[in-house]
Amino acid sequence: GPTGDTGATGETGPIGPTGDTGATGETGPIGPTGDTGATGETGPIGPTGDTGATGDTGPAGDNGLTFNWAHNSNDGLIDNLAWSGSSTAQANEQTHHIYTADSAGTVEVQAIFGVKDGLTNGILNIDEIVPANFNGVNITNPMDITFISVQGNVGSSVAQSGTKGLVFNAGANFEVIKVNFNVVTTVVNSIWHWRVTSSDASGFLYLYSVKIFP
Repeated sequence: GPTGDTGATGETGPIGPTGDTGATGETGPIGPTGDTGATGETGPIGPTGDTGATGDTGPAGDNGLTFNWAHNSNDGLIDNLAWSGSSTAQANEQTHHIYTADSAGTVEVQAIFGVKDGLTNGILNIDEIVPANFNGVNITNPMDITFISVQGNVGSSVAQSGTKGLVFNAGANFEVIKVNFNVVTTVVNSIWHWRVTSSDASGFLYLYSVKIFP
């Protein structure tokens, strides 16, 4: 006989079970570099480092200005006469020299003196004769002096006398001594005129040599 009618569509069956998880995919390529970040704030200043090692000792200084009186004014005899002007014979006989340092101020002096027996309380001044008074007469301008030390004194003594002098006292015999002291200068290229303040001390003190450390 004839083919029968097509039957009705059956209902959808239930969802099947979830399949197994697939394998992990390969890692993708590295992304591009990001923009540079903003500059950070400056940190605090670190602690001060340790003190460095002491440097090498510098070279020895100059020997200073040196004078001696073997062929100079009056062979170093110190009298009590005031400065009498550079143009006179008497002035040339006085114990003096030119101070030729580059600057003025306090300088150290090392002087070798001869001290004749019989000197009592002989006060030494050093007059600073400034250029304007080189040819003047009866000029006295004692500089400030500060006693430091004396060497070689057997019986003689040296000490401070006020702010502008050193006082010398002799021993029983003629002696040679070395005296260190400071002098306050006010100008350069001045004349230093060595003088005792009393006629009683004139002729008892001799300046043999002097070294000045500017």
